[in-house]
Amino acid sequence: MAKLDNVKVVEARIEYNGELFVQSDDAAVVGDVLRLGSEGDSWITDGGYYEVIRVDGAGDPHFYDNDEDDYDASHLDEKPTVFKRTETKPARLTVGDFAKVVGNGARREGARDYVNGSIIKIAVDDESSLPYRGERADGTCGGWLTKMDVKPATEAEFLAQREPAVTPEASDIIVHDGKQYRKMARKANVGDTVIITARGTHVFNVGEIVSITEVNEKNWNQTRRANDGVCGWLYEREYAVLEPVITAPSLPNPLADKLPDSYVIHDGKVYRKTAREANAGELVIVVDTSWHFIKLGEVVTAKSARVIEGRPEQFSDKRSSVCTQMVNASNYRVLVPAAAVTINGVEYTVESRRANEGDTLLCVVTSNVKGWYSAGDIGKATDGCSTTDVTWNNGVANAITCKNYVVLTPKQAEEATPITPAYTEVKRKANVGERIMIVAPELAAGKYVKGDIHVVTVTEDYGVHVETKSGDAYICHREYVVLEGGTAPTQPKPIISVGDSVRINVPEDKNTTYGRAGVTNSEIGIVTKVNGNSVTVRWPSFGDRWSGVISELDVVITEPPQPKRLVVGEYAKVVSNASAHSLAVEDIIEIQTDDSSGIPYRASRVVDGKSSGWIYDRDLVRATDGEVAEAKAVLDRKVRSGDFNVGDTAILTDMSGSVSGFIMGETVTVKGRECSGKSALTITNGRVIGYADAAHLRRQSAEETKPARFKVGEYARTLKEYSGIPLGTIVKITHDDYDSRPFRGEKLDGSDYSYYRQSELELVTEEEARETAKWAAIGRKVNEYKSGDVVEITQDQYGDKVGTITEVSRLRDEGGVYLKAIRSSGSYVASFDAIKLVTPVEQRFDRSAA
Repeated sequence: MAKLDNVKVVEARIEYNGELFVQSDDAAVVGDVLRLGSEGDSWITDGGYYEVIRVDGAGDPHFYDNDEDDYDASHLDEKPTVFKRTETKPARLTVGDFAKVVGNGARREGARDYVNGSIIKIAVDDESSLPYRGERADGTCGGWLTKMDVKPATEAEFLAQREPAVTPEASDIIVHDGKQYRKMARKANVGDTVIITARGTHVFNVGEIVSITEVNEKNWNQTRRANDGVCGWLYEREYAVLEPVITAPSLPNPLADKLPDSYVIHDGKVYRKTAREANAGELVIVVDTSWHFIKLGEVVTAKSARVIEGRPEQFSDKRSSVCTQMVNASNYRVLVPAAAVTINGVEYTVESRRANEGDTLLCVVTSNVKGWYSAGDIGKATDGCSTTDVTWNNGVANAITCKNYVVLTPKQAEEATPITPAYTEVKRKANVGERIMIVAPELAAGKYVKGDIHVVTVTEDYGVHVETKSGDAYICHREYVVLEGGTAPTQPKPIISVGDSVRINVPEDKNTTYGRAGVTNSEIGIVTKVNGNSVTVRWPSFGDRWSGVISELDVVITEPPQPKRLVVGEYAKVVSNASAHSLAVEDIIEIQTDDSSGIPYRASRVVDGKSSGWIYDRDLVRATDGEVAEAKAVLDRKVRSGDFNVGDTAILTDMSGSVSGFIMGETVTVKGRECSGKSALTITNGRVIGYADAAHLRRQSAEETKPARFKVGEYARTLKEYSGIPLGTIVKITHDDYDSRPFRGEKLDGSDYSYYRQSELELVTEEEARETAKWAAIGRKVNEYKSGDVVEITQDQYGDKVGTITEVSRLRDEGGVYLKAIRSSGSYVASFDAIKLVTPVEQRFDRSAA
């Protein structure tokens, strides 16, 4: 845990999170608190308090520093003071208690999904060193917390975090055992009734209603066990809780003197304080001054979740300009504009208007007259004038101008009336003519999605057939529920998109928003552009620049013609694998066999000729001409690439390809295959890149692949040390006796020689050999310059022209040398290829010993 805040010191004792710690000379253990001395380290606070998180093998305690990193106490300059818990401890929090997440401990790895200051309900307590998992107000469960990460809180604080209830839609209501229930997305408790919404590893059917008999938060994601004659563990995504539809009771309406502390008034506006990380640009109010110097209660702007910016007067120390401060989310609360406020359990809307007599007023600007009214005061208007007389709930009476208050209007509690469900979802086999809704699509193949509603046309043992926009579709019984009772919903009106066919729905004698331009209601056009609520349509009688609005148009849905049955020789695309046919989805195939059975087809894949097993007709759709052409192009590129692979070498035998810069008969290397374009292979001769097909090349023979034998008179670099000739020495090949080590390599000065195999030498140019010999003659390696060497400039350098004679002033570690400038003062850097040695420093007469 990083630095602890809100620590109270009492003599040789400290108090933190309601627990007492006493100073001790004993060695620190996990859970003890350390008080640091004067360290001068930017990662820790001098005199700060830190919790011991572990003790290493050397017996040194560790704690989290201010940047949440593990800090070894052995690195401290001063020995820290150890404080240990007293035996008297407050009552321990356990399952069912409510707690507030406090301190930086809530940011420890594994617990980062809590917000400091948020109220949770303890859901798990395994009595370990990291015992707690908490349920948030939205019903979700977070990570593990230590005992020092939480302190007691109340249920009222927990419930106050919940969002206002949302009025259910009719589609959220179902009827079960003659009662109406609302489907709720929350964690179920023991005894709750739930409806199964998705298939999984459990044994229940989608739409089945069961009871929760066991809850085990330690069982990772499958935390709920249901029972309906058989048992099964459920993931939270696989069910919805059924809550009875009830009438909300009316609440008392006592008004306080002041706006509750959960709200803030700033610049004449009302905000709600929210415990979360801020986004850039949001307003925040400072609630904790640890780590920074901005005063408590100041409203400042967040630059990010960890940086806030304040004006000079908002700082507790002396500042002369706007400054930023590093903070934690626990140091502030985000201010969210409040359209409504809740006071003593009653919700009021916030209205910026002139008050009427009897209205409730909230002061948002403090009076210039001392004692009249302050921001946050609540009172009653006693008239409706522009300057309103008001009696404040604290007993003070005066007048207030309209710009200094807002009106609080109580939301009227509406009596809940039974919601007539549009339908009831029943899990059973459907009959012909009944409506079904898709709840768990499996074999859709793009023909239907979850939530689609269809009418059954044919029933079979394991499923039903329906008619979709893409034609007949087979749906397994486990994929749908039957819609019974009421008026079953229909598919929603299609949203207009580019490419849709549309017709005007405005009466013929009425004009459209931007004018009909002669287009009639019977005419069908094509949408070419959609921009918000505006559309552009191409009509046969007008052209493609007609403008209108979405509400004036209806989508024309035309049933596509029934596709013809695939036959031998036609091409298809694989869309599913219901028959385990060994092909991949999206493969383009050619039908080879059709026996008109239930699984009629066998086929071959176009790109490589691979044969398939037997295929259902529902696994295929007819391939478009473009898809077939693309697959054939892939096959063509494979054929034209032949058996050449990347890295292979070959002889160029045909100049028909794109081989500008190549020579007939030369050796080339394959750099790519199956390339799109005129030729399928990418080749190179080491100078340029070209393109050819396998037919333009031939593989090299074994003899051609052998490296050329070195010749007498050539120069080489030694790759192995022999007879005292070092590795890397430049030698001249003076003899080839075709023995096991046939090549005699002689040093350039003729002082020594040895015999080598061809694999132990590397050819070099005669120029490189001569350069090596020139430097060797003065006892140096190539480019081994020394300070004082006289050189000639071979490339213009900083005003010194080619041919200028100068000297090396010093060497440069990164390569090159520093040269003495001739046309200016000082020195400059020159690379080795920009200079030529004239006289070594050892041979300069002007440098001879005195």
